[in-house]
Amino acid sequence: MVWRVGVIGAGTIGRELGRTFHTVGYDVTFYDVNEEVSNKLQNNGFNVARSLDELVARTDISFICVPTPTNGGRFDQRHVEEALGSMIEVFRRNPTEHYHVTVVKSTVLPGVVDEILRRNHYWEVSNKLGICISPEFVRGKIAFIDFFRLPFFVVSGYDPEAASTLRRFYEDFKGRSFANFEIFETTPNTACLAKYVSNCLLSCKISFFNEVAKLCEVLGVSPYDIVKLALSDRYPTHHWYLEDFLKGGFTDECLPKDLDALLSFARELGLELSLLENVKRINDDKVAATCQEDVEEAV
Repeated sequence: MVWRVGVIGAGTIGRELGRTFHTVGYDVTFYDVNEEVSNKLQNNGFNVARSLDELVARTDISFICVPTPTNGGRFDQRHVEEALGSMIEVFRRNPTEHYHVTVVKSTVLPGVVDEILRRNHYWEVSNKLGICISPEFVRGKIAFIDFFRLPFFVVSGYDPEAASTLRRFYEDFKGRSFANFEIFETTPNTACLAKYVSNCLLSCKISFFNEVAKLCEVLGVSPYDIVKLALSDRYPTHHWYLEDFLKGGFTDECLPKDLDALLSFARELGLELSLLENVKRINDDKVAATCQEDVEEAV
């Protein structure tokens, strides 16, 4: 079977995702509400649908890659709702349409898709339209390259058949692309939150190294050397290691004392490492709470 793949939303991520699938031999069809975008894709030799009805008729699985901006700092779901609501309406109008899976690739907050599905009465068509959430973990500028180098894909479905279908697709893609990735199956809320936490962790790393760069400048040390050495990562993300810290914060022999020492050293140089100060505060609160829980359990 050669999967027929639809891509809804042909911005940077959607375009590169579709190009990735096209490269490994899938029959890819794009749909975008912007006719100029669709015309450009068509002129470049790609298949284009002029309506979602046409896209569904020509595909087995589709990926929603529409923008999810913020408006006044708050998540704006209108593009995702329009795409999902319109897909549901396609199957409401055509109840005999073949089974199809739609995968939300766009970054969405936990609970957003649940709300959209409820408001659009998704369960009326759920026997023909499966919904999954599978966030992407790629960088926009080099998304095409990243899609072949991802260490994992996430599968989360609103019913077992949808999840199973998406897993089979990813397994087929793995075989065609010769990529080496794991497939993690989880719940929709976990998938959504994992994407945000991943991006926020990266944000923390960037701000952390920019903060450390101030200390490097005072000491005449290359911040690039520090970044390279620090990211050598003595501690791979083994589950046992992370679970130990999640239970009670970090209380080992090295981390607390070294954090205190570096903070004191920076203060003596007239620098405030605010991110690390907050790291210490959060950990102190966690350790204190854990100790209190231990006391209560012992009583």
